[in-house]
Amino acid sequence: MPNKKVIKAGIWYTLVSFLTKGAVFFSTPLFTRIMSKSDIGLFSNLTSWIDILIPIGTFNLVTSLEIARFDYKEELEKYISSILIYGTTITSAFYAIVIIKLDFFCKVFSLQPYMVHILFIYMLVYPAMSIFQAENMFKYKYKVSTLISLLSVIISIGAALMLTYFNRDNRLEGRIYGYFITLIAFNIIIYFYLIIRGKAVSLKYLKYALVISVPMIWHTLSLRLLTAGDRVVIIRTVGEEANAMYSVAYTCCHVVSVLYGAMNNAWSPWATERMNSGETEEMKKASRFYVCFYSVIVLFVMLVCPELLLIMGGREYLDAKYVMPPVMVACICQFIYSLYINAEFYLKKQTRIAIGTILAAIINVILNIIFVPIFGYNAAAYTTLVGYLCLFIFHYLSLRNLKKGHWYDNRFNIGIIVGFIVLMGIIIVLYHYTIVRYIVTFMLLVVTLFFMFKYRSYIIKLLKLLLKK
Repeated sequence: MPNKKVIKAGIWYTLVSFLTKGAVFFSTPLFTRIMSKSDIGLFSNLTSWIDILIPIGTFNLVTSLEIARFDYKEELEKYISSILIYGTTITSAFYAIVIIKLDFFCKVFSLQPYMVHILFIYMLVYPAMSIFQAENMFKYKYKVSTLISLLSVIISIGAALMLTYFNRDNRLEGRIYGYFITLIAFNIIIYFYLIIRGKAVSLKYLKYALVISVPMIWHTLSLRLLTAGDRVVIIRTVGEEANAMYSVAYTCCHVVSVLYGAMNNAWSPWATERMNSGETEEMKKASRFYVCFYSVIVLFVMLVCPELLLIMGGREYLDAKYVMPPVMVACICQFIYSLYINAEFYLKKQTRIAIGTILAAIINVILNIIFVPIFGYNAAAYTTLVGYLCLFIFHYLSLRNLKKGHWYDNRFNIGIIVGFIVLMGIIIVLYHYTIVRYIVTFMLLVVTLFFMFKYRSYIIKLLKLLLKK
């Protein structure tokens, strides 16, 4: 494949993934000014339960595609249609159970009946878009994929804003219907396209997918508990408005988390191919630049968190600024441990991945239950950081145990994490000294630009290395 095509596909996927997944971030300032804090908190509760339940309700079959593209290279379209149909069957079974005991599950989820129905209908077709995007990413085909991604996000956010604004009697209902029904419609179209194209339903594909995906259910579920479980605890113990404060602050941090997801979409297939071809030294060199680039962006965002929160929520949300630094450091931990998880996944050590994430999620949930009722929603930010630190430690030790620790520069990665924990405390203090913080931010910008210019040839070389096919 020509290098130019790989570079173009990588740039487009990173950009579009950032824009589509960052839609929540970009639209938040509008919704916080239309909706009440209570409604913001309830909507956050719904999205949190969607994040938590998707791995269980779909059996996480989509995760098997990363490995199946090598083992079923000539049968990938049949494989995709099979896991889609089986995934829908599994979700339908869960949905039937929920309908039978709807009142019970409404109480468990703290959701109204119509929200529960929206949740499960969305889950029925959710894997279609994820699979479609993943397949096109593997094949470096970006034009149709990026167009559909952008359209689905723009139309769903636009519909949600319109219905929220005009439905004055129930703005929450307007946002939910506007956003999710549009996404469901797009997913249905992609779903039937993939089914008609593949024209296959085979048990051999399901058996293969289950071996890979079942251990990953617990990993993905635990990971979702780390990111969304804190909001479930907050809404139950502190209240809807506290959940709104935490959710808006967390959404501000979401911009760097979205960037991580977009970058990982480009990095993961490339890194997997380097592992497959034995070119791990190239991967190790590129990973240093990869981590540095992300770290600098996170540091800039940490320094301007109060201003970011002011834009996103307004002055009434400004007290939540202290949530952001520990969550930002958690994003650094997430970014770095994902390198190790990619390696474990390639080595087909899904059980190890799951064990680590389950342990971290249990620690996080226990800490939330203990400390959130005592210290309020701010405590959830620090429990999140502890959970992600545990994940990094576990996966770092796991890769060393597999005799593949040399694939990455471990001292460098550990140094970045320790450095950010120290910087977190310094930046929280700087929030009280605005002028000093602005000077520090400007100096950091100057230093960053200087080093980028000084080492421009090295940076270009690493970029070529990363995008080499």
